[in-house]
Amino acid sequence: MVSPDFTRSTPGWSFALFAASSIAGVVGALLSKDAPLRARNLVLFGINCSGIYRYLICRKKRPGEC
Repeated sequence: MVSPDFTRSTPGWSFALFAASSIAGVVGALLSKDAPLRARNLVLFGINCSGIYRYLICRKKRPGEC
């Protein structure tokens, strides 16, 4: 995701929105019994969780600090 660093919370909330869509994708894949789609959405959910941690939970100004 490309986002200017005006605030730390804007990209964090974007990651939260994408995490919610990943959860919906996992649920849809479970209902349709589509294992590759479920695996892809689980990987995306993990990436989104790392973004949420970096931009919403950690809140350090320098990327190497967290």
